Amino acid sequence: MPVSIITNNYSVLAVHSKAGADSVASLIALARANPDKLNYASAGSGTSPHLAGELFMSLTGVRLTHVPYKGAGPGFAALLGGEVDMMFVDVYIALPHVRAGKLRALALSGGRRDPLLSGVPVMAEVLPGFEFQVWQGMIAPVGTPAVVVSRVSAAVAEVVKQPEVAKRLADTGWRRWGGRRGRRGRGGIEVSRCRPAYGRFRYRPPPLQEPSR
Repeated sequence: MPVSIITNNYSVLAVHSKAGADSVASLIALARANPDKLNYASAGSGTSPHLAGELFMSLTGVRLTHVPYKGAGPGFAALLGGEVDMMFVDVYIALPHVRAGKLRALALSGGRRDPLLSGVPVMAEVLPGFEFQVWQGMIAPVGTPAVVVSRVSAAVAEVVKQPEVAKRLADTGWRRWGGRRGRRGRGGIEVSRCRPAYGRFRYRPPPLQEPSR
């Protein structure tokens, strides 16, 4: 059951400079003309870059080839080396390579633009219905008393307000959240958004549980 969402983050759809796409529209057109030929990297099956790619395919109808790597690092290295065409990757990781011209940032997966990537649209602006965020949180065993959940959640909220913690999160590209969300909160929202992606590989997410009273 959910106790607290601590931080959240979004990614950028980055393509190799040789991929032949300079916008989401041109990427979709290229993928439709070449089904299964364009590929995208992930940190492994079921990871957030994989789910983001599956959601992209479910909303556009294009067919891409998923290439799972053993971690985000090897997947991103493959993107930089031109072994794969694209990847949904954390903004702060992709940023220096976008500025150097090695990668192109086509769209952000979150709900708002980022001043660090001026001119890069949010995916929902060009692909309605697409929003994908990654969050990190704390959960507890089913049946945990509500009073315990509330105390831990309040403690987490206080910790992330500390300047040194907030700075460390910001330096690594994470936004502090710190606060309990229940079944209809962020976790439930993201599960609902990703259901089309889950359906592509027949995964059924478990229901979120509320604390006992």
